[in-house]
Amino acid sequence: MPDPSLAPFVRRVLTRPTLWWQALAAGWSARTRGSVLPVPDRSYWGWRLHTAYGDAAPDADDLVDVLAWRRRMRRLGR
Repeated sequence: MPDPSLAPFVRRVLTRPTLWWQALAAGWSARTRGSVLPVPDRSYWGWRLHTAYGDAAPDADDLVDVLAWRRRMRRLGR
């Protein structure tokens, strides 16, 4: 199973200020119930990475693509 570390993803998103709110919103929606931090549970994150990538290493650019897509979809709904 891939390492569920969030560090590479956080570093990648920090380079894209236009996606910061989307990253916070996505993290908030995936957070552990009752948590005040907008990050998913480590076991949930590991499972999501495994279902998406299997044993391959996840790509932080994929997260940027998803956040950009999420931002575009939310703007269409306005």
